[in-house]
Amino acid sequence: MGSALLVMDFQAAFLDLFDDPAGVVDRAAGVLAATRDAGRPVVHLRVAFPPVGPPVPAANRMFGQQFRGRMIEGSPDVAVPDDLAPRPGEPVVTRRRTGPFAGSDLAPVLRGLGIDALVLTGVSTGGVVASTVCAAADEDLALTVLSDAVDDPDPDLHAALVGGLFPQHARVVTSAEHLAQGRAR
Repeated sequence: MGSALLVMDFQAAFLDLFDDPAGVVDRAAGVLAATRDAGRPVVHLRVAFPPVGPPVPAANRMFGQQFRGRMIEGSPDVAVPDDLAPRPGEPVVTRRRTGPFAGSDLAPVLRGLGIDALVLTGVSTGGVVASTVCAAADEDLALTVLSDAVDDPDPDLHAALVGGLFPQHARVVTSAEHLAQGRAR
């Protein structure tokens, strides 16, 4: 079994919520490059909805209200910065809920790759990252959260999750600490 880097939701609509997402994007890109150089698996997780079909119910505050009519497959909302874009052969898992496993192919992709541990990068800390930490812990996956390669538009929420909730389920380190420990290799 092995570990994979999970690159989550670095998409235009989410990055637009930040005053300056460059730092988190650069740190995630650095870890992504090191992981690829080491020949380790990378899995991309993203949100995208089909252009036709029933809308997400309004009871879903995130996708049924805040992002209603957005994150449509092929739209600028789902674009990813070039430094974080998937390469051929890297799995891309599309989901339609905050949770990484709900209605997606993430679990079978991870099983197929022989993955029992995840290193997490992504936005936002209070959305997909928190959901992934909790859900992946329930799936008995070993977790590492890169505290500076995840971010949230609300810095207080980010700090509370990284310093409070996440250490209950995951190893929490900076991207530099992760790379210095040779974890991408």
